[in-house]
Amino acid sequence: MLEPKKTRFGYVALVGRPNVGKSTLFNHLLGQALSIVTRKAQTTQSMIMGICSDEHGQYVLLDTPGVQQRFVKRRFQSLNRIANQAAFEADVAIFVTGGLSWKEDDQKALASLSDFKGPRFCVINKWDHYADKPEKQMQFVQKLQEKMFFDQIILTSAKSGLGVDVLHAHLLEALPEGERQYDDDVLTEHSEHFILAEILRGQCLLFLHEEIPYHCITQIESVAHTDQHTLIQALIWVPTSAKKTVLIGKQGKKLESIGQAARKEMEVFLDNKVVLKTWVKVGQPEDVSKT
Repeated sequence: MLEPKKTRFGYVALVGRPNVGKSTLFNHLLGQALSIVTRKAQTTQSMIMGICSDEHGQYVLLDTPGVQQRFVKRRFQSLNRIANQAAFEADVAIFVTGGLSWKEDDQKALASLSDFKGPRFCVINKWDHYADKPEKQMQFVQKLQEKMFFDQIILTSAKSGLGVDVLHAHLLEALPEGERQYDDDVLTEHSEHFILAEILRGQCLLFLHEEIPYHCITQIESVAHTDQHTLIQALIWVPTSAKKTVLIGKQGKKLESIGQAARKEMEVFLDNKVVLKTWVKVGQPEDVSKT
């Protein structure tokens, strides 16, 4: 009797400075938009977990906040600690760079992997932007190899999907042998409330300016599914009345725009028509555990 083929299972952490495309890469590997993507730094403010499965194995992919030095307030520094902790707990680490640029925050993010003992991959994202500059490409790859040993350096475009399948195959090979921990159709351990709150927070980031969206806490009060639609009641918490006024906007137009955009994304995620009702409150939520 033939011995059954061994499968692989493990944890993979995405690490890098803000705006290098970690969340886009995360979503492409997962095959679904689970982690919100905007052009703003620190869009990801908690560790987002997705589960990638195929016939060869399964890995839990951890999308982390971008490591940075620009913002020094406590809440931003805590995001750096989240990224460092994810790298510490993972079996495989992926260091992501944005094209051929190198900044101080890249160096800080790379330093978080200095004591990492498992396989280290480097993903050079947005590679297609430099297709006509082969000399610069090779110089950048050599520069990376001098900074740290990587088991693999993989060239990708997370937006188009270039190289993502190659990365997925290398990740499975690098994982330890182990049994699957999740059914193949499970994409995340996060609750439905958490994902919906993240979708709403993403639209706050897109529609609001400066530091205002970073003060917003989104909370899903209730979700009611019917055959015709899903009714979602949500709260956006802000610390002051002044910020509430800005968020709501003149004649409620800003909040309306945020809600309409969030509703469309929620409909894609739930594969159902959504009726979204959103309120803005001043203060702090007593309990956001269900989000």
